[in-house]
Amino acid sequence: MESASPDPLIGMPSSPFQFITDSDSGTLESTVLKDRLLALFPDSPMRELREGEWLFREGEPLGMLYLLTEGQVALSKSVRGHETVFHSDSVGNMIGLMALSAEDPITYFSCRAVKDSRLLCFSHEDLRKAMSADQDLVNLFLRTIVVASTVRTRHSVDRHTEIQHLNSLLAEERDTLHQTLETLKNTQMKLVQSEKLATLGQLVSGIAHELNNPTAAIQRAASYVQENIPALTREHPEHDLLEKFASRFDQQRPLSSREQRQTRRQLEEAGIAADTARRFVAMGFTDAGEIRELLHSAEDQELRVADLETLSDTYKFLRNIHSGSERIGQLVASLRSYSRTGTVPQEDINVYTGLEETLTLVGHQLSKVTVERRYEDLPLITCIPGELNQVWTNLITNAVQAMNGTGTLGIETAVDGEWIRVSIQDSGPGIPPETQTRIFEINFTTKQGKGDFGIGLGLPICKQIIEQHNGRLEFESQPGLTRFDVYLPRHVSGASS
Repeated sequence: MESASPDPLIGMPSSPFQFITDSDSGTLESTVLKDRLLALFPDSPMRELREGEWLFREGEPLGMLYLLTEGQVALSKSVRGHETVFHSDSVGNMIGLMALSAEDPITYFSCRAVKDSRLLCFSHEDLRKAMSADQDLVNLFLRTIVVASTVRTRHSVDRHTEIQHLNSLLAEERDTLHQTLETLKNTQMKLVQSEKLATLGQLVSGIAHELNNPTAAIQRAASYVQENIPALTREHPEHDLLEKFASRFDQQRPLSSREQRQTRRQLEEAGIAADTARRFVAMGFTDAGEIRELLHSAEDQELRVADLETLSDTYKFLRNIHSGSERIGQLVASLRSYSRTGTVPQEDINVYTGLEETLTLVGHQLSKVTVERRYEDLPLITCIPGELNQVWTNLITNAVQAMNGTGTLGIETAVDGEWIRVSIQDSGPGIPPETQTRIFEINFTTKQGKGDFGIGLGLPICKQIIEQHNGRLEFESQPGLTRFDVYLPRHVSGASS
């Protein structure tokens, strides 16, 4: 073994670590160490590796230090079952320095040849003996290890910094993807709702068309019966009397409950028996003299009263049939108007027409609601009537539900500068301040767990429809008063669907 030679690093900068910071590769230390090892161990064995062949595996005992003289090797670790390369060493590098510095030499990395390679092998036992006799060799090893550690630390810091940057980019992309996903979900829900409404509109239009024929048939049949009642009574002994009262019963206005009570009391005071007074008042008779004449001139008073009751009831039922069929006709007309759909503006309409059609359709919800109408004359606007009717329906039903079906519903129309304003207000408890900022959010509803179940689409769709008509939807709410204001431009070039 050669004697210790002078320190090969004499003449380096005065700072003991400056050479480390000035050199990223540690080439000087590796070269000097290589030369010293070759001088100390001229007969060191050689290890040859074919491309892809393993020199050692992670976690294996390691009793050798290797000097790469030809080719290239890669140091890697197993991460979740996959080999991840951390370093790639080329000619002149020492392999196994970390294991040499440990009491129990275990490999931290796995090493595999990237190309066909040749490596000189030095046993840890020989190296320890040499370092025991040569302090300069110890110092040289220490410097080489420090430089290698510094390079790898810098490499690790660079990778960590890069990972943080990539994580930041990934977080931004994740947020963007989340927003995109929410937008897609909202768009999908709107498309589904739009498709459902279009299908519902077609169904309603078809049903309304089919209802027209039976409704017209009912009206014609009622008119026929009404016209032929006198002919049906031609053989009746009191035909003339019944014919006389037929036209009267046909045109007679029904008395209110209050009017019937007052009339019964007056007839009883005039000497008419209570039961007789009740029966005649139900037929619309209010004159005591006329009732006495009908009773006195009859051969059979009970039969005459019964015949008059039958005639009165017949005309009453016919009036009900006419009234009911007319109501059905109004509902059918409202349904057909309400269900009008399209992708472009269909026609010029007066806004109050749609409001009245909507009130007709939701009339069953208004039995205990006082409806206050304040309509101002409005210019016609070009719009999609079916979509605006959907807005009126959502806002009106929301108002009625907020009042639990009892209260005052106010509907006001007005011209406000270049806008047509439609205000719908209710006397309910108001919208809580903590939820007012969320009422136009998709899927947000205050009706979960209640009988009037909601899915959180009504108000967002209203807002979308109004904005598609180049308008805006505003609201204000406090206990006892909630008002939604719909603003539509007076001059609309066309609503986008």
